[in-house]
Amino acid sequence: MCCSRMVSFSANSEKAAERHSKTYLGSHWKGVKMKLGWMIAGATVVTGVFVSRLVRRPGAKVDPATQVGSKSQMNFDRKVVIPTAMATASIALWMKMSHGNTLKYTFVPSMAAAWAMYMVTYRKRMPDPKRVTAFYLLALAWQLVHFVEENSTGFRYRWPVEIFGAKPYGDRQYVAINALSYAIFIAGGVALMKKRPEFSLPAIFFAIMGVMYNGVQHPIYSYMVKSYFPGLFTGIVDLVIGPLLLRRMFDMSERSSSMAEVPVAA
Repeated sequence: MCCSRMVSFSANSEKAAERHSKTYLGSHWKGVKMKLGWMIAGATVVTGVFVSRLVRRPGAKVDPATQVGSKSQMNFDRKVVIPTAMATASIALWMKMSHGNTLKYTFVPSMAAAWAMYMVTYRKRMPDPKRVTAFYLLALAWQLVHFVEENSTGFRYRWPVEIFGAKPYGDRQYVAINALSYAIFIAGGVALMKKRPEFSLPAIFFAIMGVMYNGVQHPIYSYMVKSYFPGLFTGIVDLVIGPLLLRRMFDMSERSSSMAEVPVAA
């Protein structure tokens, strides 16, 4: 009888351990997928910003590689298909991995806006890398500082729970998502520097979601909770960096184009 009880207890313990393991792995993988979503979104933003600058500069010369015509139809298709696939995959991933409406109300609309901006601008003409890349990398460096504040003050927990009434993200999951996102944003910066519009969507997404939206959301969250909210102090700086970055990325005026071409006197 005693032996039978021991066997039963052991079997129950194994089942409980298996359930716990499955729950942990499921939660961990969901975090990883969410991190991937961040990065893809960032890449989408970069592409959108690049296209915006390419299309809206009146009177500017268009590089043969960016012209749409019979001789460059394959290039045109690539500049449409790749960013569209990136945006579609990102949105689908975020819809699936979102805790409540955390990503559905932030990442998804930001990616849609980034894709639209890309199609209107960067798809046709890229901005001058000398005017955009340095400030883009500076903004990206500041976002790493912003991430330190968020991660050390509990943003990954308080954001979904207090703002959206959803379950929190795991610590490793949250760090993984941000790390992958920043890697993609860096790749978007390379696309800007090399004038590769089809890979610039992450940069556009970064400017919209990673910088501009960050600057707007944190003061709103602090107002909602009537106190300090994780990321507030560094997020406020984004209210200054965001407009400046967007202006550099999407200013297609003839004046900015000519200024970029003025030689520096010895």
